[in-house]
Amino acid sequence: MATITSTQSGNFNATSTWVGGVVPVDGDSFIIATGHTVTYNVATPVTNGFDDSDIRGILQTQLNTSTILRMNGRLRVRTNGTYHARAGHTLQFRGTAASSHILYGVGETGASVIMEGSDGMPTTTLSAGANERATSFAFTSATNFAVGEWFAIFDNTTTQAGNAGASTLRDEGFWIHDIDGNTVYFRQFVGPESTILFGAGVRLVVANSKVFRVGQIIIFGTGANRNIHTINAINYNNHTLILSGDVTGTVTGLTVYETGTDKIHATGDKIRKCATVTTTSSLAAATTITVANANMFVAGNDIWIEARSECGGTTDYDYEAYGNETPGPRYKHTISSVSGNVITLTAAIGYNVVSGALVNRLTRDVVIEPITPNTDYYGVYIEAGGTNYSRAIIFKDVYLKYAGSSQGQPEGGLYLGAGTWKANVSLSVTLTNTVPAHSQNGWLEGITMTGSNSTRDWGGFWIYGRYDQIRCCHVQGRFNSSYGLYYREGLCLYNSISVASNAWGCRLEGASEWGEVGYVYVSRSVRGGRLHFYDGNIGVHHYISDGTTYLNFVSGFFRAYYKHKHTGNRRGMESDPYNNNTLIYSTFEFVSGYSHLVNNLQVRGNFHGGHIDRGHNGACGSVIEHNMEYDAIYQQNYLSVRFWDSAEDAWRVYWIADGSDYGSGWFESVFVPAGVTVRAKAQIKLAPSFSGTYPRFEARDVVSGVGVNQLANAGGQYSTWMAGGAQAVQFSAAATSAYETKELTIASVAFARYINIGVHVDSATSSEGCWMKNITVLLDKPYAVSAFSSINGSQSNQALVGTGNSLTQRKLRLGGKLK
Repeated sequence: MATITSTQSGNFNATSTWVGGVVPVDGDSFIIATGHTVTYNVATPVTNGFDDSDIRGILQTQLNTSTILRMNGRLRVRTNGTYHARAGHTLQFRGTAASSHILYGVGETGASVIMEGSDGMPTTTLSAGANERATSFAFTSATNFAVGEWFAIFDNTTTQAGNAGASTLRDEGFWIHDIDGNTVYFRQFVGPESTILFGAGVRLVVANSKVFRVGQIIIFGTGANRNIHTINAINYNNHTLILSGDVTGTVTGLTVYETGTDKIHATGDKIRKCATVTTTSSLAAATTITVANANMFVAGNDIWIEARSECGGTTDYDYEAYGNETPGPRYKHTISSVSGNVITLTAAIGYNVVSGALVNRLTRDVVIEPITPNTDYYGVYIEAGGTNYSRAIIFKDVYLKYAGSSQGQPEGGLYLGAGTWKANVSLSVTLTNTVPAHSQNGWLEGITMTGSNSTRDWGGFWIYGRYDQIRCCHVQGRFNSSYGLYYREGLCLYNSISVASNAWGCRLEGASEWGEVGYVYVSRSVRGGRLHFYDGNIGVHHYISDGTTYLNFVSGFFRAYYKHKHTGNRRGMESDPYNNNTLIYSTFEFVSGYSHLVNNLQVRGNFHGGHIDRGHNGACGSVIEHNMEYDAIYQQNYLSVRFWDSAEDAWRVYWIADGSDYGSGWFESVFVPAGVTVRAKAQIKLAPSFSGTYPRFEARDVVSGVGVNQLANAGGQYSTWMAGGAQAVQFSAAATSAYETKELTIASVAFARYINIGVHVDSATSSEGCWMKNITVLLDKPYAVSAFSSINGSQSNQALVGTGNSLTQRKLRLGGKLK
């Protein structure tokens, strides 16, 4: 087949555009030469597709016209070339999963990819600015918005010279609480809520006041009954909130929510609907749903309908529970017709839809797709390279249908390599949509993506460029990661949806320097997220996952995970070793059929994260102010969880019910100098139903590994530093009716060491658990310097490590504080 090169600017199908007057035909390669602008105006594509082709000038599609460009090879954007796809355009690919038929932004200076579709969901703007703690927004038009819907607000007009700044970090997301004309009242994306039992004057009695804090702004009621107040005081004993103003109207039975913005917003900021919600429930056999507002939904559209956890029963959480990957992806549906707010589908839903389930429109007017789903495959690969910030990367409202191949990691979906991009700065084309002039990051908004039946590690939407930011996107399908944010400065993800990932809904790896992830919703994925931030940044906040197996933490000691809501979880948190990652003021709930409360807890953590013989005390994760209650804490370790029980002044511990492993438990890791004797005390009370193997109280040198004295030294354990050693005592039936105390004395040796000291079990028969007081550890000599105490590891951060010879006398903390 021939290679045809442009000879001048013109339409793609015009003979005058091409050298020799020959228009490229099926199987040919074409080259858009430097300095030429070729307008692609072909509605009926060639049969099989063009072979590898290069864009060195500009290939621009005809605006608002149905055009289809079919490739049977790579479409490559080269030095100073621009591929500019506009509304009405479809880019198609033919090729096997191993063919590497892709849209390829080659790593060369000025190689720009601009694909800009029309807004795929209803949008408007702010008609007036709003400072932080605002409780309503003035929409230019609220006509296409309804109560219960999720909307995003962000700046898409301000020029940003340089990297992250105030305008690029101003994204927030909210749920609409009430609408009065063009004034929209909202509640926070993740926040406390409770049912009102009584309200009069400035007093509001709620079912659970523990989830609220003084200074919060709350909202309840609608219309003339709408109340917005600041909480001035809380009586947690009788669950009474004292408000900044009098309660108006009838409020008993209403739900009170937190409201108020956290960021400042300016006149002209963009408002974009992220999802509507169902207003009634629908059974699996139904072919209709009713939504709050069906604006923009039309026949032929692809949509997502949420399958909320437990919609099919108390053990229903799995991402593969409904549908299949052929034609797939799961939870995608096609509209047959729309009447008012009633949407009729082309087939039965296939699962029960609860009232309040999210619904999102996937269809866009710029499309990338295979010719035959799950037979032909493709990816989008924007390679790093070229002069810094010379390449414009804009993907706005593009629908990548059945994306992904097995060819390589960067071709598993949409990949933006370790590059440096710009957006609307010194472009060679004129945009038809509003995109801000960002000199050091591209623009990624409104992208939707569904997966094929082929997947690779990463896959999905993978960003690796400096200061890349994703807004209002939706990735759905069997991708290894719906979103991947990978080891670069300033990576952000806002107001986006992940559905049916087979590994991580969001894979946040090594983000640093003003990275932020917020207002994210993960549905029916194996893991609700893989959270790994190098720097504190603004953190990972206002993050929801539902219907997942795990929440995954990766190395680091990071505590900026704020206002999370993880529901319908199967096995809890998992983590790499040495972590004690912490969610703050967050909700974490198991799917009810697998709760510890029904005695079949099946949580998992990292294998090395909670073993007395694995070298450290690394708890997998904690939730401080668990379920948003001010006095609650939850912790998870390998095969075990525990909650603080204030009534008992002790931890309520549960162990796994579907497996056993030696050494699973809760312990402290203590530095012991040479010549120092250690005395330790533990107290437990067994659960009333306990019928299994009694727990053990053990002290084990960290070098002991899975067995003491693996060297077989003649002197036995403690003979040298490398031999290690362990001592243990088992609790007894005495712990069934009251707290039983066990003590250990670990004799001094001639070398310094770390010792793990704690309570553990060896059998799944211990799953009923116990109450456990904090462990007391005493050294008979103080540290040479008090600063040594700062390096002791503690899962509870409350272990009493002090000096003394008696476990009943007053103790002196190694830092010097009397106890």
